[in-house]
Amino acid sequence: MLRRILAVLAGIVVFGIVVMLFDEISHRMYPMPEGMSMDNMQDMADYIAAAPFSAMFMVMLGWVVGALVGAFTAARISTTHKRLAAGIVGALAFAGTTMNAFMLPHPWWMVAGGLLGITVMAHLGWKLGDRKG
Repeated sequence: MLRRILAVLAGIVVFGIVVMLFDEISHRMYPMPEGMSMDNMQDMADYIAAAPFSAMFMVMLGWVVGALVGAFTAARISTTHKRLAAGIVGALAFAGTTMNAFMLPHPWWMVAGGLLGITVMAHLGWKLGDRKG
């Protein structure tokens, strides 16, 4: 049981790292204008509203790839109940993305694609992580 808990924690950490990497790539491609701060919710909302499609797509891709790699990690590390471990990571990724979408206004396509992608990719991560070998 301890290993399964650690597997879920590792999956969550991996998810977070992947999301941060994709966010960083997006912010380097399209930096925030001078005087805006990521710590200010209104600045972030204004930045998101003005960001080009490719910047928002990169962030959404981070959510989806993060769910895949995080669920894979949890399933691979866990010795039993691999589906449960991967599912918990996927559910937490889904919940976190939903909270993010409520806190900051995102385009509808980004939220819909991200949530659908997280669901599908977390399932795929479990399937890939459950393979023997």
